[in-house]
Amino acid sequence: KVNRTSLSDQFVASYMVDVRHNFDLNVFKVQIRDCQKMVLFCVECAPNACHRSVAANLIRDGLSVQEPTEHLMP
Repeated sequence: KVNRTSLSDQFVASYMVDVRHNFDLNVFKVQIRDCQKMVLFCVECAPNACHRSVAANLIRDGLSVQEPTEHLMP
């Protein structure tokens, strides 16, 4: 895990099934309606090695955000 630089396709597919089953984008939209910026945190250093990047893409696409996701790294 420490040296991981990306997520496996199997993990991403499984994570997406789980998220789609447990996450209601419409409820989320209501909850963040006044939000100007959103920040997601994770313990993984590499964005592509973390579910954070998958979640960020799902949220960005679901909200039709045009700006790219910015990953802040140490």
